[in-house]
Amino acid sequence: MAVGRALASAAVPVYGFDSDPLEIGHFSSSFSRSPSQPSRQRDDTLLDSLRQLARAGAGPPALFPAGDDQIEWVARNYEALAPHFRLQGCARPDVAKRFVDKRSFYSWMQETEAETPRTCFPESEADLQASASDLRFPVILKPARGHAWRRHLRGAKVIEVADAAALFSVYREQARFDPAMVVQEVIPGPERDIAVAACAAAEDGTVLGVFTARKSRQYPYLYGSASYCVSEWLPDVADLSLDLLARLGFRGLCGTEYKKDPRTGRWVLIEINPRPTLWFDLSRASGVNLVESVYRDLVGLPRRPFPRQRDGVVWRYLARDWVACLKAWRRGDPDAPGLGAALRWPDTEAICSAREPLSCLIYPFYLVAHAARHLFGG
Repeated sequence: MAVGRALASAAVPVYGFDSDPLEIGHFSSSFSRSPSQPSRQRDDTLLDSLRQLARAGAGPPALFPAGDDQIEWVARNYEALAPHFRLQGCARPDVAKRFVDKRSFYSWMQETEAETPRTCFPESEADLQASASDLRFPVILKPARGHAWRRHLRGAKVIEVADAAALFSVYREQARFDPAMVVQEVIPGPERDIAVAACAAAEDGTVLGVFTARKSRQYPYLYGSASYCVSEWLPDVADLSLDLLARLGFRGLCGTEYKKDPRTGRWVLIEINPRPTLWFDLSRASGVNLVESVYRDLVGLPRRPFPRQRDGVVWRYLARDWVACLKAWRRGDPDAPGLGAALRWPDTEAICSAREPLSCLIYPFYLVAHAARHLFGG
């Protein structure tokens, strides 16, 4: 949705492919209708559909993966896609793997001396025993591939544990699915201490733009994707992000996430997503259309002067954010919003928009379908 809105607002035709017939983008007016019918994400079917789309245009179109599954798919089929599409440098198989695989990613960050939470990478209980003494509790466990536990954890991304006994118990349980995990300390402090940056780098390394915001709430509660963000220019977060991406030789569009450690006062890198995420629509609404900037670079259009972002713009994923608010109230979180704030309509909503009435109508069915998958592991 963020990519569709960003490009449609720049009068660029956008075509979306997804195997889920209820995926909300199928009903969005930001997307052209005909090729955006659901297509099973098998290599042969999807490759044929994409190549037909590319041949129908005046020149090779730009391709934007919108999720970790899609990043892996594009990387796996990079050689077949490259003759037909303009692909970002971060889509190359060797680069994409290092971002999607969390073990590879955090090892890479340690090599670059980026400040990250204390992290270990056990492949067995013996490995965990050897490294547990270096951890500060509480810690979280997560899979090497961030989306691998999505079904059996019913939508949760990580598991938090408070002490060593719980750590070993949870590890044994989750090792049935995959013994290779990431175990990482929790950076203390409220969610308002989380900052995100959207960054764009041209294929020649030129910085096309950067945007920053506060990630005030997330879903699932405490460890999840943004559900409430507010644009705020944070120059130290922008500088940290651009410096790190320059050292990595990153090319394309990405989002970084940092949390300020109250023990040191320094920003700690939590993750880098080598793709646009839902909250990227906040950058467009704040006057900084990074998706369009990368698109223009990929297809060879002239670059445009980069505007200053508007601060104080609010983005919400309403359904998820209401759940996050309920969780905060139940836990007695002192930073939980009041009822008026929880009911506030944002400047831009992840799904609903007056310009996309069909998406608004389908939205309740979409939510029910996704809730059922989380509840029943479908």
